[in-house]
Amino acid sequence: MTTVLADSGVLRARLRSAGFTVVEQRQDRPDVVAADFRERAEMASGARVLAWVIAESFPAAIRSGARGFLQEEVPVETLRCAVLTVAAGGVFFGPGLLGTALETTASGLTRREHEILGLLAAGRTTADMARHLGLAPKTIRNHLATIGAKLGLRGRTELAVFARTERATGTPRLSPAGATRSVTW
Repeated sequence: MTTVLADSGVLRARLRSAGFTVVEQRQDRPDVVAADFRERAEMASGARVLAWVIAESFPAAIRSGARGFLQEEVPVETLRCAVLTVAAGGVFFGPGLLGTALETTASGLTRREHEILGLLAAGRTTADMARHLGLAPKTIRNHLATIGAKLGLRGRTELAVFARTERATGTPRLSPAGATRSVTW
């Protein structure tokens, strides 16, 4: 059973209704800490962090290493999915947050890295990306590894999930044939 440390009574009640064991002290060694990001530093204690964020705190939460990000009032099923994903070591972006994540990380990725991330989100294979961009497959793999390191994501699957999680921000589109090789969101 996944244990969660939560910092508010309302959140504790919602986590219990989603079927989680809720603990109230760091000493209980929770699998996940679900907390307002401003309290994350003192509450984390080695657990994976699911951060409740607002626009102003989101960039700092990403940089700090939180693995999940939600805003208030998410459905219980979204909450359940977020906790299980973070407890398993994955990354979770709640509804509406992927666009903010991409904007937050924009300054850390090169234009080419954004392009490759967009192609990955579009479901392109390494070979397809290499052909499309006129690069060697090994170069694409190197770019994917660099993107993962910059974003704190492990492996191609986490990168793809990151790139495709939020449909509300739009699916990456390739430019028409013959146009520049850009990807737009």
